[in-house]
Amino acid sequence: MASDRLDIEITETAVIRDIAGAQRIFAALRDLGVRVVLDDFGAGYSSLQILKSLPFDKIKIDRSLFHDVGRSPQADAIISAILRLAQTLDLATIAEGVETEEQVTMLRQASCHELQGYLFGRPGPMSAYEEVIGTARKRA
Repeated sequence: MASDRLDIEITETAVIRDIAGAQRIFAALRDLGVRVVLDDFGAGYSSLQILKSLPFDKIKIDRSLFHDVGRSPQADAIISAILRLAQTLDLATIAEGVETEEQVTMLRQASCHELQGYLFGRPGPMSAYEEVIGTARKRA
């Protein structure tokens, strides 16, 4: 598999104790062409210092922030603000935990790049994906 097809997701708590060490690791990963994604943004500290200090390629917005989308002006405003922040920092965005068409509409209107969630597919046993994986490997 080509390294530029790989995204590594990391949470803030995994890097907050040693930002200097994380910077060295991130630089090595980027030299390999691997993208680094800040996972679960909005679920914990959501430190802007982390965004400033580390070269993330994407922000993955935590599913907990989408529960009240469309029902709460505060929830909508928070999601919109995160998406605008990411756009300003030239970071791609992923929304995790998307479960309703209303969430899809809001996220598309706010220019979210990628969507994940039960609306698109549910987890399943690996055996259900063996044929798909085998086909993909043959193409590669």
